[in-house]
Amino acid sequence: MTSSISPDLTLTDAFWAPQMARNAQVSIFQQWEQLQRSGCFENFRLAAGEREGFREGYFFADSDTYRWLDAARIFAV
Repeated sequence: MTSSISPDLTLTDAFWAPQMARNAQVSIFQQWEQLQRSGCFENFRLAAGEREGFREGYFFADSDTYRWLDAARIFAV
C-alpha cells in the first residue's frame, strides 16, 4: 500500500494559511468551550478518579476530546 499524499504538500499557501490561522486563533477555543459544556472533559476526570459520579453523553464523545487534544498540540507549537 502506498500513500496518495504528496510529500510536496504544504499548508502554508494562500488558501490554507488563513484557515490554519483561524483554527489556531478561534476554532480551537470554541471547541474547548463545546467540550466543556458537553461534559467530555468531566468524563475524563471521572475516569482518572479525580471526581466521583457517572459519565454522561454519548459513548463516542471521547474521540472528540482526543481529536481536540491533537489539534491543540499542533497549534501549541
